[in-house]
Order: sequence, then C-alpha cells, then structure tokens
Amino acid sequence: MLTLGFGVDRDAYSIAISAFNLKNAGIYTASRLPGYPLPELSDSLVINFGWLATNSLIMIISLISVIFFVKILTNLNVRNRGLLVPTYAFFPLIWVNSANTMDYMWSLSFMIFCWFSVTKKWYVVAGVMMGLAIASRLTAIFLMIPFVYLVLSSDRRWSSIVGFVMATLVTASLFFLPLYLTYDTGFLRYYPWHNPLFHALDYAFHEFGDLVVIFGAAIFLLSLKTLFIQLKSLDKRTIFLLVSVIVIITAFVNAPYDTEYLIPAIPFTILLLNNLCNSPKMRKIFVIFCGLILLNAFVTINVEIDVDNKAITFDSERGLILRNIYDREFQIHVAVTIATADISNHSIVIVGWYYIFIFPFLNDDVSCQEEYRIFGGYEIRDWERDISYVTDLTLEELQQFIDNSYKIYYIEWERSIIQGKYGYDLDDYGCIPIRIS
Repeated sequence: MLTLGFGVDRDAYSIAISAFNLKNAGIYTASRLPGYPLPELSDSLVINFGWLATNSLIMIISLISVIFFVKILTNLNVRNRGLLVPTYAFFPLIWVNSANTMDYMWSLSFMIFCWFSVTKKWYVVAGVMMGLAIASRLTAIFLMIPFVYLVLSSDRRWSSIVGFVMATLVTASLFFLPLYLTYDTGFLRYYPWHNPLFHALDYAFHEFGDLVVIFGAAIFLLSLKTLFIQLKSLDKRTIFLLVSVIVIITAFVNAPYDTEYLIPAIPFTILLLNNLCNSPKMRKIFVIFCGLILLNAFVTINVEIDVDNKAITFDSERGLILRNIYDREFQIHVAVTIATADISNHSIVIVGWYYIFIFPFLNDDVSCQEEYRIFGGYEIRDWERDISYVTDLTLEELQQFIDNSYKIYYIEWERSIIQGKYGYDLDDYGCIPIRIS
C-alpha cells in the first residue's frame, strides 16, 4: 500500500501538493481549510521522495502510536491486552490510514501520546501532544473536554490543569499562526457543502462492516446495566472513555463528511466495550466482535433485512483493505494512462477531480503549482508544451478554447459527468476521448 499513490482520498493529494509547494517554492498554502499544518509541514520534508516517503512517515507515526497504546494498557492494567492491541493496530480503517498521506492518524497518534503522558502525570508534555493532535486536525480540540477531565481526575491541582491547557493552546496556536497570517480568521470557515447524515451512516456501516456495527451495538446494549453501575460509582476510566466517544460521535453527526472522522473514537470504543464485558459470556461476544473487525480487512459481510418478507440475507465482498488496494492501483493506472497518452501540444485535457491531483507526481514535465478557481476548478499546466490539465469545463470555457485552436481531450467517463453537470456533450464539439483499458 505504501507504493500505491498518496491514497484514495483526493485530500491526500491536496496535502502532497501543499507540501510540494512549501518545499520547492517556499509557499505555504493549506491543502484545504481549516488547515492541517503539522502533516503539511512534516510531509514537506520528504515530499521530493514521493508517496513512498510520505506514506512511510505516517506508517512510522502510527506504529509508534501502537507501542504507546500498549504502554497505556499496561499502565492501566487493562485485561485482554493481547486482543486489544492487534484489534487497534489492524483495525481496517486505521490500517488504511496508516499507509496513506492523510492527517487522521497524525491526529489520533498524538492523542494516544497525550493519553500516555497523562497516565505518567506529565501534564505539560500531554498538553504539547494534544496541541500537536489539534495541529494535525483542528477538530481534535473537542477532545480537550475528556482529557481535561482525565487530568482533573488524576491530579486535582489547578496548576496541572492550567499547565495542560496552556501547553495545548500555545502549541496549537504556533502551528496555526501561518494560516492566520495567510487567511486571517477566514481559515476557520467550514465546508460549504452538506452530506446527509443518512448517507454518511450508510457509508460508515459499509466501511466498518455490518456485522461489526451489529455486534458492537449488541455489546453496548447488553452491557447497559454494567455501564450504569460503573457510572454510578464514578469509575474514572469509564467516564473518560464514554465522554471521549460521545464527543467524537457528536462532532461526526454535526459534520458527517467522511467515515474517517470516526477514527479517533476507535481506541476509546474498543477499550470501553472491553471494560463493560465483565461476564464470561460477554467476553466471548467481545472476542467475536474483535475477530469480525480483523476479518473486515479482507472480507466484508453485508446484512440485508427484508421487513416485508421477514427475511435476513447475507452477501460478501472484498474487505476494506483489498478494496483500498484495488482502488489505488486503478487510480495509478488511470494516471499513467494520462501521462503516456498521445496528447498534442496546445491542448486542454479534462481529467476530473481526482486525477488532477495524481497526475503531476507521475509526469516530471508538469508543474505541481496549483491555481485556484480557474476553469471552474483546478488547473495544472505543462508550460513547455502549452497543455493544461483541468478538472472540467463549462460550455462557455470550452468554446473559448476551441476558438483559440486548442484541441480538447477528456477521460472517457468525463463525458457523462459533464453532460449531467453542464448539459452539453463533449463529442458534439469534436473532443477526443482518452480510453482507459
């Protein structure tokens, strides 16, 4: 997976381009707002070695987080460590994101480091780690709520709380200072589009696996009595874990864009469920639950319930890891096809939203500089041959290029996409398709 591009998510390529521009042009532009400065700055140190380097960097960070997760479980004397550690390390969603150039595992890893530091009563160090988690993903700031509780429950001195909070805010502020200087307070704006919660949850079921979600929900419901007893007795660990999960899920419900937004909840959830499974019967169910998590890397079992016919059917497909590998291999294949296509000089090539990011890292003749809001999207140019690779074209933009004697090429499936988006057919204007075998 380390050699298969920066990742399926186009945001991974945005981070790569941000790192490339910082390294080679001395210009810092956020990959997307509100900004992810720690991964962007860190990746700039190795970006010229390609995606193997940036993917390996996050793999190392993720591996270190596993080591510190082990240390946390040991310090807390948690049972079932031999089951919890591989479940965390090889949780398919974590596995995928520990081998791509995204920011999720940067943030989660520093949360783990923060958690470990609190268990050692290194509160200022913990604050620095939390600040780095926030510098990786701004939404990590919400996790300060359970972590402040954890510090308070470990050490009731106000100096410890103040030290933790101040270290967090100072560290995060230093990393976000370049964003403030570049965008003023505008970097705090959120995504302008809305993804229906139903669609997000449906996709999340698919990513985690139906059986994993069902067994996880069953464990939680069957353990409600145990949960209430632990909460009534003010069990600090249960309160911390539960509040952490609630905060992350609440943030996801308010901004349900990607299933990966739930990644920070994974270690807290599996530890909470393990904490609730006190009886031998529940422990067996928990073992099955962990087994299904690991199985979902290779085989996803879907469950369909037919209410009318009172029937339940099962079907299977490739698991998340195998799907991710396939998708990344296909992306590289398409990008290579574009790079080696017989494109005339003085041309425009419509490559869509994903491949506009992948292509520059395959073709040394193409500039990786981004120009925002050109031709309705992004443009990457080969200045020497006067070839522009664009996401799409409106009919007016297409006509302007044709009038200026540009040849227009497009990836074959962009024809139907543009027809649905702008209402015209590329073939009616003599555009040339690039076939993907």
